[in-house]
Amino acid sequence: MHFLKQQWLKHKNDVQAILTTGASKARLIAQAYRLFLTFIFLPIFICGFYFTFIASQRYVSEAKFDIRHSGPQQSNGVDLGSLLSPTSANRDDDLVVKEFILSRDMLKILNDQLDLKKKFAAKSIDFVSRLSRKATEEAFLTYYRSMIDVRYDDISSIMTVELQAYSPDFAQEMLSLILKESEKFVNRLSHCLAHEQLQFIDEETKKTHDKYLASKAKLMGYQDAQKSGNPIASYQSAIGRVAALEEKLTQTEAEQKELLTYLNPKSPQVIACTNCINGLREQIKEENLRLTGENETSLNKTASNYETLKLETDFTQEAYKVSLNALEKSRVEAARKLKSLVLITTPSLPEEPRYPRTFYNLLTLLLSLMITYGIGFIMIAIVKDHME
Repeated sequence: MHFLKQQWLKHKNDVQAILTTGASKARLIAQAYRLFLTFIFLPIFICGFYFTFIASQRYVSEAKFDIRHSGPQQSNGVDLGSLLSPTSANRDDDLVVKEFILSRDMLKILNDQLDLKKKFAAKSIDFVSRLSRKATEEAFLTYYRSMIDVRYDDISSIMTVELQAYSPDFAQEMLSLILKESEKFVNRLSHCLAHEQLQFIDEETKKTHDKYLASKAKLMGYQDAQKSGNPIASYQSAIGRVAALEEKLTQTEAEQKELLTYLNPKSPQVIACTNCINGLREQIKEENLRLTGENETSLNKTASNYETLKLETDFTQEAYKVSLNALEKSRVEAARKLKSLVLITTPSLPEEPRYPRTFYNLLTLLLSLMITYGIGFIMIAIVKDHME
């Protein structure tokens, strides 16, 4: 009898344990079901309803362009840098244009010509997608950048621009204006650089020309003051005359010595020869004074000053020639470096909306929620297990 009582109590405890375990599992399943409805089904339903019935359709207009030089490119041999990075120059130009497209300046142009802020804040756009009418300039710029995608292809060196708008016509119109203003920007930038380079060289050329004219005028004034077209030639001529006089003096002195061998010193021939010698010496002395006198009119000083002025004039003339050559080369180089925006494909007129991508968005959301739900459910179960 006692044994039967013990068996009945044991069976009763086992039944109670089973019921307790079953109730816990039921509560756990009910809790998991509520969590599934709250954190997975409800968000999917709300987003699906929004994307299907509320979200405004967005159309995408696409265009492709490249920045190219107007003139032919020079090639002075093999450039290792160009082999390793052949598109670096184009890449820099395209990235500059990309920054301009995404800049405040471009947004201001679009807003002034297309009233962009008002159109993006229109009531016809759903409340989630449209721009707030009280949006700040920073918020407006962020919204604009979210509607445009500018990509650069390193292989083809082509820039691709994709623009979203809430109507196909406006998407095409807006992208056409962006490309038009980008072309103006490229032309303005390249012409500005070329103009600055040419202006600098042109100013230097004018300076060298003025220096050449000033040195030439100074040289001609000195010639007029000296009443000699070539003081160096006059100096050399004077040296020649002195040399001739000295040679003649030597010959006359030799004749005098020869006459004294057989004539009286007071004879007319000797006296005439002596007078000739004195005259030659006096003439040589005068010529030497003209050549090497202490005054500024001496021929050696005038020749030296003239030579200095002539060298200065020749130097400024050569500098002027070099400047003219550099100016001509700079004009050719500036024309070669002029850049232009070349359209590869014109802005397209979309026929179907590309956004929102309902299936893709819902699938991505579902996977994200399922992963989050699974991790959260496991963590809750672990915590409860430790608490029990």
